[in-house]
This record gives sequence, structure tokens and C-alpha cells, in this order.
Amino acid sequence: MFQGCTTENTQVAFDALNKIGFDWDYHDRPRTGVLRHVSKSGDVLFTVRAGTQRQMDVFTIRKLADIGDDFADGHVRFTTRSNIEYMVTDEAKVAPMIVALEAEGFPVGGTGASVLMISHTQGWLHCDIPGTDASGVVKGMMDMLHKEFVQEKMPNRLRITTSCCQINCGGQGDIAINVQYTKPPNNAPHWPEVKEVVGRIVKAYKSDAKHWERMGEWIDRIGWNGFFEMTELTFTKHHLDTWTGARKTINTSAHLHF
Repeated sequence: MFQGCTTENTQVAFDALNKIGFDWDYHDRPRTGVLRHVSKSGDVLFTVRAGTQRQMDVFTIRKLADIGDDFADGHVRFTTRSNIEYMVTDEAKVAPMIVALEAEGFPVGGTGASVLMISHTQGWLHCDIPGTDASGVVKGMMDMLHKEFVQEKMPNRLRITTSCCQINCGGQGDIAINVQYTKPPNNAPHWPEVKEVVGRIVKAYKSDAKHWERMGEWIDRIGWNGFFEMTELTFTKHHLDTWTGARKTINTSAHLHF
């Protein structure tokens, strides 16, 4: 099981990739969640990307490993967003691998103009000062955004991050969700208020942004007034930058200078 995880077999995998050559001629996406890299020598490598729940038990890891052994000769890797990627040179194995992954509940997607898997911190699982449970928030949001993960119908890729507080693991993304206080809210485990706000932003961005326009570029074009009007969100004092270095931050804005 999971042959590609041993040091020896990992080296074999890298040697195989080196033999194919990193001098790629081109790459494309035959379908959402599948990358195809073609080298100048004509060799082809397929990568199948599937979403996972990040915090996994042994049973789940074994299921993923078995799929890797059956279809990818044990050659897998995990991305920074906790997706699992299977690498295979035989195109005939791609379709049945996708069937096997989806049958076990692992959605294939997260490529191109889609909502990528949400990166997050661990929250209540191991942190000593979390104000929220990032993992639970991500579960709720990805249930809501599942269809945008398995299809490429967004204006551009959309990266969302969630952190458990504002002082340690603050996230960087097109939408970065940071908890504001250290008192845990009482809306776990589905976090409906967070899902509602993020859903509004994603819906407005998808409907109004131009082709290939990222979230930040869209907001720059319509302005913050337009953003709050389109998302029907209320502008509050919490949107003001009150950090001690805010003078420098505000001076970088196109709207305020002093």
C-alpha cells in the first residue's frame, strides 16, 4: 500500500519524471481536475487532483492509498491546499481512477477557473488560542461551494483561506476569512452566517467580473462602494484599519492620502 511513500520508491518516481523530462512542450486540462503535461519528447503525464478533508483518519488514508496503488503505481503527492494528486502516464487509467475517487466521496476538481480547495489552520484541534474552528468553517463552505470546485465556470481561479485568529495564522487569499475576537461564536458546526457572507461575495464576483479578472482586480474596477452595494453587505467600523501602522496602510490606498 502507498508504494510511492517510501524513500526508495519516491526516488524511482522522480527518476521516471526526469526520464520523461521536465522540458515540457505544453500542458492543458482535458477536464476539470485533470492536468496533462506533454514533454518535447512526446511523453505524457496525467495528474488527477481530488479534494480531501485534510484532517484524515487512518481508514481514509488507506482508501486514498489503495486508489493510488490501483491506478497510479503509488505515485501521489499532497498540495498546500490539502488536495491529493495522482500522477499516471497511462491515459486509460484516468477515467476509472476518477470513478473510484468520486465513489469514495473525493471530488475531482480544483483546477483552472474554479473555487480551489480552501486552505486553513486547525483551530480547536490543536491550537491554544483559537477564536474559531477553521476546519469546521471550511467544511461548511466547501459543501456550499462544491459545484464550483468540480467545474471551471468562475471568471478566474478563486482562492479562499480561513484562519482561527488574527495574530498567528492570518490568511492570504482572494477571500481571507479571519475571526475578529477570541470568544468562540455559537453557530458551529455549520457556520451559516459565514457561509451567507462568502456566498454573496462569490455570487457577485461570478456574475459581474470580466473573463480572467481576479477578485482583487474586480474590486479595484468597481470600487469598494460598488462592492458593498453589489454584495448587499453592511459597512461597519470593523472594516476600518485601526492597526497601529494603519497610517502607512491608508496611504497606500487610492482613496485616502494624508
